[in-house]
Amino acid sequence: WVLVKIMPGLDDAIYPFLIGNQLFNAGRIKEARPLLEEAFKKRPEESDYAFALARADMALQDNSRVEALLLPFFNQAKPPRYDMFTFLASAYHRKGEWDKALKVIEQGISHHGLSTGFLNLRGDCYLRLGNRAEALRALEKSLELNPAQPDVQKVVNSLKQKDGAAG
Repeated sequence: WVLVKIMPGLDDAIYPFLIGNQLFNAGRIKEARPLLEEAFKKRPEESDYAFALARADMALQDNSRVEALLLPFFNQAKPPRYDMFTFLASAYHRKGEWDKALKVIEQGISHHGLSTGFLNLRGDCYLRLGNRAEALRALEKSLELNPAQPDVQKVVNSLKQKDGAAG
């Protein structure tokens, strides 16, 4: 058997995308970003390209366009993959936009089901919004899924102590 595959031309977006990801994974984010930017500009309809560029932006503490890069993929017939939901929710969380983060988390849960990642982020958002009861519910559910989360257990214990002292 002989397998023949025609490689794309040198100007194809796949090359800066692959090299940009390799640099990103090596921790060379400042070098990766322009390549990921180039790849995205050539293929803005590709969610992987947008996600890679958003990750580089966030890693460089530039949250300004993460929402603009990722939101177009949330309005399509096929929902984005799990990590895009968690990433966008985390970006909103970092910016203090906890209501927006909660909306993304709820969409993620409806498409991908419950996970400790979604539940822990949901719990923290509710805590920051002052809704201790919802925070406790989310974090307890997270512990049901995975009891081996000592940091989450500490927060749950603290919430229960404070609720007991208040009652």
